[in-house]
Amino acid sequence: APGEFERRWSEYALDFRGFTGFALPGFNVQSSSDLEAGGYRVSFNGVTIVSAFAPLDCIFLEINPSLSEILGLSVVAESRHPVSGGACFWTHNTLANRASCEAAGFRVYDFLDVLALRLGTYFRRNPELLLSVSEIYSRLKEIESNQPGFLSDLLEGGFMNVSRVSEVMQQLIREGVNVKRFPNVLEALGAYSATYGSQLSKEGEFDLSDVVSYVRLSQRKQILGSVLTARRTIRGCFLSDQVQEIFSSFFLEAPTSSPKLSTRDFERLRVGFESSLQSIKQRGVLPVAVICPSEIRSQVSWFLRQVQGEMPLICREELEPMIEIEPLAAWSV
Repeated sequence: APGEFERRWSEYALDFRGFTGFALPGFNVQSSSDLEAGGYRVSFNGVTIVSAFAPLDCIFLEINPSLSEILGLSVVAESRHPVSGGACFWTHNTLANRASCEAAGFRVYDFLDVLALRLGTYFRRNPELLLSVSEIYSRLKEIESNQPGFLSDLLEGGFMNVSRVSEVMQQLIREGVNVKRFPNVLEALGAYSATYGSQLSKEGEFDLSDVVSYVRLSQRKQILGSVLTARRTIRGCFLSDQVQEIFSSFFLEAPTSSPKLSTRDFERLRVGFESSLQSIKQRGVLPVAVICPSEIRSQVSWFLRQVQGEMPLICREELEPMIEIEPLAAWSV
């Protein structure tokens, strides 16, 4: 029902803002005669961003279809996880199936859960659709009104402008960094400018990857805290020398641009990543973070978005000596 969707979407949007630091838009539900039974389509600003299928009266399980028989569940339709891209499936929504999944410790999702995850993932990968220059400007004005003088020196002194702040914020979100503490990000940007004498508003002196690295380092306690285990360790997936060499062989002119990476090398990286990811899933030890040198962070982040590899990304320079690293997987080619 439209009312139920809007209520639950509001709840999900609130949780999403807590995890990422930015808000999701509201949506209206409308029927459409040109869709098959179970089909749905989501449009944003007149553009279709999601078009998928969900079988009627079914539940979604984060389980590989090959395990369905062991659990005594029938596969109504195979699917991909909206976040990780892993193989999953839909089964009939019955009390017996729900009880079986609950007893086995598997979470059950309904259609609205899956849709919310799909949309949330889409906007996290494309933050420029929501966190525009005008939105950043509004946030800056809000901070200025609450803390007079906090921004004036930075903006008027040429240390940064609204467009550059927007680029940094968007890239942080793409990399899974929570930007809820917006003033902290601004302070880091100001510190970067003061430390290196770079006026971010001047063309040619703005290296997005370098600036983001600096901000990430200033927020590393928050970044590391999001992947700490109960024993206060970090489970890591490390890149082999060959993988690092491939990532070092290309660069990104912009976060959303396509790099000069051969199809062969892309496939080698993809197969190697999926192999390491599969070994991690089999051990059931999530969360696991991909750990790489800061010099190739932007390339690794780009690749993970291409293959829907929703794994936290941590640079070696962001690690703290007091936190033990558990090497759980090696990404090799």
